[in-house]
Amino acid sequence: ALEIQYFSERCRHCGRCGGVYEIFPDQSWRNYRKIMLFVDEFLWDCKETEDRKHRELTGVGNKKILDNLRNMHELGARIILRCPIISEVNDGSRHLQGIAELLNELEHIKGREIMPYHRLGISKEKRLQKERLQKERNHEFRTLLDAEISR
Repeated sequence: ALEIQYFSERCRHCGRCGGVYEIFPDQSWRNYRKIMLFVDEFLWDCKETEDRKHRELTGVGNKKILDNLRNMHELGARIILRCPIISEVNDGSRHLQGIAELLNELEHIKGREIMPYHRLGISKEKRLQKERLQKERNHEFRTLLDAEISR
């Protein structure tokens, strides 16, 4: 919450910050209401659509994250939904269906990004092999997601 409080104060002082901001979506809704007027666009990560699986992967559930996303969407925030896809972790049909359902529900989401996941520090050889496989899988995932979205 400290980042949002600082950001909110800075924007209030300047009058407007504008720009595109990546946010920590598990903050309280009250914090987001403070900054919505100052931001042009939000980058919103959707790591996992199932609460139990999200908790296993990140240490926190996703109920508050999805509630905040829905609230911001209802108030007209410009949002790009970013979906980091991790091979054999969240690249299954269950998560794909969850993302498609979310995008169909939130029809005014400005855009979506399917992103490869990578860690800094992985050896270059392993990373290159994984990147090739990840690109193939992300292409498959995008194609399937496009077919699932009803708009």
